Amino acid sequence: VEGQSRSEIEASARAYLRTVSEWGNSVGVGLAMDKTSLMLLKGRLANSRHPSVGLNGVFLRYVSEVKYLGINFRREVVFHSSFAGLRQRLLGVAGQVRRILRNEWGLSRRAVRTIYEGLFVACAAYGSSVWCSGVTSVVGRAKVLACQRVIMLGCMPVCRTVSTEAMQVLLGVTPLDLEVRRRAIVFKIKRRLPLLQNEWLADRNVESLGLVSVKRLLNECVVSDWQVRWSTSVKGRVTHRFICDVTFVRCRPDFGFNLSFGYPLTGHGSLNAFLHKRCLSDSQECSCGAGEETWEHVLCECVLYEDLRDLSAFGVSRQVSGGFDVSQALSTSDRVRLLNEFARSAFARRCRLAGEEVE
Repeated sequence: VEGQSRSEIEASARAYLRTVSEWGNSVGVGLAMDKTSLMLLKGRLANSRHPSVGLNGVFLRYVSEVKYLGINFRREVVFHSSFAGLRQRLLGVAGQVRRILRNEWGLSRRAVRTIYEGLFVACAAYGSSVWCSGVTSVVGRAKVLACQRVIMLGCMPVCRTVSTEAMQVLLGVTPLDLEVRRRAIVFKIKRRLPLLQNEWLADRNVESLGLVSVKRLLNECVVSDWQVRWSTSVKGRVTHRFICDVTFVRCRPDFGFNLSFGYPLTGHGSLNAFLHKRCLSDSQECSCGAGEETWEHVLCECVLYEDLRDLSAFGVSRQVSGGFDVSQALSTSDRVRLLNEFARSAFARRCRLAGEEVE
């Protein structure tokens, strides 16, 4: 119901309510006034005095939030509460399958990504054509990415401190806010609805293109925006040294890593330099005597693991300017396998040297 004033809104609402009630009576269905509610979607009417709409002396209750077809929204069509509910639902689903998806045995990484796309994303993106505008704001984007983070933590053997950006690249999945926008545009194009000016392909004559071509162009837009984010982000820079292209995992669906290799691959884990910054270790020194036990030190230099290491086979080379180049370390399946084996053995030895129990 629309109106330019409170009285106009109330009059129009009463007329519609009477029409619905009369139609219901004609087919033998009563209007449940206690289950019907009233909410302002937008406008400048004072919150302290809500419109009063009723029928036969019974008035509708005013609410500040409505759940319709599984989607929560508030006045000004804000969907933040819907994001919060979505996160709780995903926590429940992810918790049930977490032990299976994170295990190194059983399901392949390809199968895990299939489950992610078919189960988690389908659940998270439900009704996205309605609330997609909510992910364009900074707050909305942060909330929907927090939902995606819950899912990804249940799908990969990584520490909880690993950044969302790095997990997206390691799992090979599109940032959820970009995926929501992509699905919303596909929905509009299928139903011949106009695209907004700031939406992808708004400047293209999509009606002359087939749906397959539209989806291809949309995927290119998504990957382009995702690549810019990954290249300019200040987070996940250790992972960026290994994987600079966001499409890497999509091109290598067999790619996978164990928890031990996840430490050097992300820079987060059983490394004193990392733990000391979080007050979880008394010192950042390595057991070999080096000043810092970093991922690069363990992978490339530490003498404690010299017998396990073959940098040439790993595809790791020393740079003239100092440090090591690991950009080719994941270029082949054999190198990934060798790195997984090295990390498993190296960190098992580290636990023994530290007197810790080896898992």
